[in-house]
Amino acid sequence: MATACSASHVACAHRAAAARPRAAHKLSSISGHRSLLRRPQAQPEGKPQDDSISASVERLMQDPENAARLARVTEAAQRVAELQAESERLAAEMAAAAADQAASAEAAERRGAEAAAKLMAEAEVAAKAKLLQAAQLQAESAEAARRKWAGDIDEDAERLESAKAAAAAAIGGAAAALPLAFSEGTGTGAALLALATAGVASALLGVTYRYAVRQDAGNLQLKAGVVAAFGLVRGLGQASGILVAAPGSTDAVAGLDLSVASLGGAGLALGQCMLAAAFAATAVEAGFLQGLIKPFGAAGSTADDGSSS
Repeated sequence: MATACSASHVACAHRAAAARPRAAHKLSSISGHRSLLRRPQAQPEGKPQDDSISASVERLMQDPENAARLARVTEAAQRVAELQAESERLAAEMAAAAADQAASAEAAERRGAEAAAKLMAEAEVAAKAKLLQAAQLQAESAEAARRKWAGDIDEDAERLESAKAAAAAAIGGAAAALPLAFSEGTGTGAALLALATAGVASALLGVTYRYAVRQDAGNLQLKAGVVAAFGLVRGLGQASGILVAAPGSTDAVAGLDLSVASLGGAGLALGQCMLAAAFAATAVEAGFLQGLIKPFGAAGSTADDGSSS
């Protein structure tokens, strides 16, 4: 729009410039005639001269060429005035258009800044809401875990159930170690000591197994981990004692007796310990299934149920 207005303004200016010389020439001619008409009035000396002047004026005014010339001059003057007014109007419109364009650009920039600020604020609010939601979920999870494991526990009932688990595991471990203890031919005392050692280790396994498994009866990896830990610790201890070479042994390698008999005995001891741990855990599981032993955390609730009923 500004380009069209500028082109129109230039065209109008050219037309005005072209018309000004013609209008000036016409005006000077008319002025000359009018001066001729007015000049005799300054010398009112005689009536005949006044009559001749009046006659001359009448002849000039009645001349079609002069009348047409006067009309053209008047029309040219009007056209010049119109062109000047049009030029002023176009200049005013161009100034108004420039002002409107500047105001529109400023308003658009302001709207863009407001939209960007709004988006930033909304993003900050959304991020804070997400952080708050995550904190709430974490707090709820922690509270659920606390309620799961920090309920009211009857310590006396738990001690009784742990004693039952220790007894069942000791019986199972001793039963697994019994055939091997008396088959070694080391005497009754050594066999009883081996049984006692297996029983004590299995009793500790039973108590730990009950506390570790709790009420998560379907967690086979946890159960196998407890059994493997006890079996390997006890079995590797016995195997290392068997592999240590006796003083003065000629077959020792770096202080270890790596003969077939020693390696076989070490493997047998490790397998016996693993088997005893498995028997001990099986005995505790059997107590769980039969209801003779209650998992950790279930003894107090059962006692409360019985008292309420």
